[in-house]
Amino acid sequence: MGADSIGELFGIRKNSPIESAPTPSFSSSLSHPSSSHPYLSGLAFPALPLHALPFLPRPVMSGILYGMLNNDTLRSIRYMLDLGEVHVVDIMKLTGFAATRENVDPWLLREDEPGFVEMPDIAMAHFLDGLIVHRRGRDESQPPRPVESRINNNVVLKKLRVAFELKEDDILSIMDGAGFKVTRGEINALFRQPKHTNFRLCGDQFLRNFLKGLTLRLRGS
Repeated sequence: MGADSIGELFGIRKNSPIESAPTPSFSSSLSHPSSSHPYLSGLAFPALPLHALPFLPRPVMSGILYGMLNNDTLRSIRYMLDLGEVHVVDIMKLTGFAATRENVDPWLLREDEPGFVEMPDIAMAHFLDGLIVHRRGRDESQPPRPVESRINNNVVLKKLRVAFELKEDDILSIMDGAGFKVTRGEINALFRQPKHTNFRLCGDQFLRNFLKGLTLRLRGS
């Protein structure tokens, strides 16, 4: 499945090549997305109070956690794009998630640090969807897609692919830059529908190396 066809699942405009993707600009304008974001003008998002959000323990499959810890993913993306805590909050607001710095700060701590709080799947899903909207804009002709309450590494990988407009060759290059060898067939299997015969779960090692390679691509060595 190409980046454009995946993008359609997220209501993203087509014909936006990776070469011309704008560099994220995080400013005070993000504080009021419904009025200032160029692709959100006139739209209203309901604020989602954190106390009303489901917190589901991550399932375990064969003794292995179903996905990489959301906190680790958030820290990696934050470093990758040089985001401050306020930028993380503002990106989440683009999809109506009512997070605050007081919520985000504990999510950015390591698991063994005092005050650590595990980041819920739904919060990570809102952050990644907000990142897509910030980088690529929203197709106002499409209804908002529901935000997942449960995500795994495959969903994270798919959303990042959409946000950064990555083709198959881009992913191969990113993984090679991280020193992780992978074939086209292995990449395609990660983007299959879960019920497809060739679908494969994305392991933590793959996602970590993908984040490492994407960071090298965006920030250099």
